Amino acid sequence: RPTASRSVAGTHFLFVWNPNVCTQAFPLDEWYPGNSYVDIIGVDAYDQDCGTLDTVAQEGWSAYANDSSANTPNDPNFPSLNNMEAFAVAHGKAMAFPEWGIGTGLSDDATYVADMGNMFNSDDFSFQSYFDTNDDGIAPLGSAIPNATAAYSKAF
Repeated sequence: RPTASRSVAGTHFLFVWNPNVCTQAFPLDEWYPGNSYVDIIGVDAYDQDCGTLDTVAQEGWSAYANDSSANTPNDPNFPSLNNMEAFAVAHGKAMAFPEWGIGTGLSDDATYVADMGNMFNSDDFSFQSYFDTNDDGIAPLGSAIPNATAAYSKAF
């Protein structure tokens, strides 16, 4: 619990609230634990629209970032990438991307990596981490996705 951890003398913990993009059943305002418990709002965002199952290269950045296929009423509490960034700003919280990446079996999507890199380089984020464990269905950077790896090298 954050309150217990913060009560330990001499420590300074930061807590990241870290939902996945497009967790459709949970409106952001209904499951956010509150500003007193959260220091950073994190987002896990992988290269596949949850509604269409299309990649960024297939549907474009705007459709992906707004998750427009699933968020048809344009509900600001729907956990799209853009809504989560606006939610972080509205709550005065820094934002981070603890996990992002390309799923194994998906295309070598350099567009997704370049667009994520553009976002990271144009906005202010606490941190970002490409999920590069060669496990859990995520393609590691390298020979399996050479175009995305080149885009990553260029962006970072």
